[in-house]
Amino acid sequence: MLQRCAASSVSSGGLAEALHSYDRGSGVERMPELEDDRLYVVVANHEEQYSIWLADRDMAPGWLETGFRGSRQECLDHIAKVWTDMRPRSSRG
Repeated sequence: MLQRCAASSVSSGGLAEALHSYDRGSGVERMPELEDDRLYVVVANHEEQYSIWLADRDMAPGWLETGFRGSRQECLDHIAKVWTDMRPRSSRG
């Protein structure tokens, strides 16, 4: 189970290879810390669900930039501050 996972492109090995780190104490899988100096953008979809995307890549269909850019960690920290209700917009009633 991943906690508040934000999708991002991981180098050619793919996301599956990056997810082999496991914190036995908490029972939570975590992405290993990667040295990454690339620029990311925070994106959101029509359900107000957040993710990060590499700034130099074409935007995936259905996602829009929110205006926040930074390092991977800065973007994830920003999402942690603004994404306070994890339910999709359509289920918030």
